[in-house]
Amino acid sequence: MIFTLWGGDPLPISGVHGLGIGDLLDKIVQNFPDLSGEAENGDIRFSLIGRPNVGKSSIVNALLGEDRVIVSDIAGTTRDAIDTRFEADGIDFTMVDTAGIRKRGKVYENTERYSVMRAMSAIDQSDVALFVINAEEGIREQDKRVAGYAHDAGKAIVIVVNKWDTLKKNNHTQTDLKNNS
Repeated sequence: MIFTLWGGDPLPISGVHGLGIGDLLDKIVQNFPDLSGEAENGDIRFSLIGRPNVGKSSIVNALLGEDRVIVSDIAGTTRDAIDTRFEADGIDFTMVDTAGIRKRGKVYENTERYSVMRAMSAIDQSDVALFVINAEEGIREQDKRVAGYAHDAGKAIVIVVNKWDTLKKNNHTQTDLKNNS
């Protein structure tokens, strides 16, 4: 199977500093029908997926404008999928912060297996998957596997490049990131 990661331009954001978060939310809803009234099937559900420590929880806090979930430099802090409901522009959303998905061979504890299973379930139950990658590390093989889970589940995928503010950039940084995937 040939799998191409890039289908459009990435969204450079900083979850910690809140940069680009408004653009991210706009991207999430741009392909949905007009939902200014009641949503027929309930909330729009989206999950944040990716490897451990790419900044998924920081993005959750930035989207909500408050410290709702724990953020740490220690990988594996988020152990379970955390649903958070919020409203923006009259539309109800449920956002799911998932645990990072490691390679199968790197999952040692039963709690971590459970975390991965809950992340996979969150993908299945979502309308959209926000696939978060770390700009500092670039795209790894495991990133492609994680995106493949959402692709195989038939979910819309928004590619989010987090920690963009920490990179030393020039006029070719974004193009280099795309070409090296």
